[in-house]
Amino acid sequence: GLEGFFIVATSCMMILFLLMPMWNFAVLWYNEIYVHFIGALPMLVMLALCTAIFCCYLLVIRAFFRRVPVKAQTAQAFAMLAGAFLTVVGLTLALAGRMVVSQALAAVDDVRYDCRFAQSTTNLYQTAELLTALRTAPECLQEQSVELCRGFSATNDANILKAMESQLRCSTFCYAPTNTSTAALSLFSTAAYPSSCQMMLARELLFYVADVGYQSYYEGCTLVAIAVIIGFLKVVGFCTPLPDRLKNPMPDYGSTRYVSQGYIT
Repeated sequence: GLEGFFIVATSCMMILFLLMPMWNFAVLWYNEIYVHFIGALPMLVMLALCTAIFCCYLLVIRAFFRRVPVKAQTAQAFAMLAGAFLTVVGLTLALAGRMVVSQALAAVDDVRYDCRFAQSTTNLYQTAELLTALRTAPECLQEQSVELCRGFSATNDANILKAMESQLRCSTFCYAPTNTSTAALSLFSTAAYPSSCQMMLARELLFYVADVGYQSYYEGCTLVAIAVIIGFLKVVGFCTPLPDRLKNPMPDYGSTRYVSQGYIT
């Protein structure tokens, strides 16, 4: 009936509001490079809150139709319910997006200007130095990857460096080569990409990760603005005076009224 149609329609709208931000944050959470520099907490909090909000909405809207009297199921009540959930969703998206933006911009500064000593990059730099020294050894230069060289040890930092080379198509990290033979030396392949992983990573954090955060932030602000507009229109509706025909209804004295040409008889 009408109840089922309303629940399905509004649930689909809620899914549309949440689908794109949840997908973007899931992509960030799945990538080990982004998790290293941004942290998994913003993504996990975002995904958990969006799931909880959607489940809570289903429970509330179902209880609204089952528990609230029919006379109280007015347009104002629906508007109030919609405004409340739009506000919650908007604040969640805005706060999570802002967290990602701040973390991404801080990581960009670390990678660009303090690559060797920043907390998020110093271990990667030290691992890259060790692997570069191992890779430039005469017995390792002919191998397809430094992983095949004697003395290689698989660590989390080594996996992140490998993911950088594979995904960003770059070579070296915070490394200033002293000669042209090692200027574009890839650690985990023989591709010898000319781009530096340091600058490619900074660009990726700035133009992708931060953009995901901005998108979520502005979507959240837009939803909060819509909720404010709904509340304002509801207040305007309350303040609008009733028409005279509703203020002083004509008595019917219990008899059946007949409407003819706009007049009640």
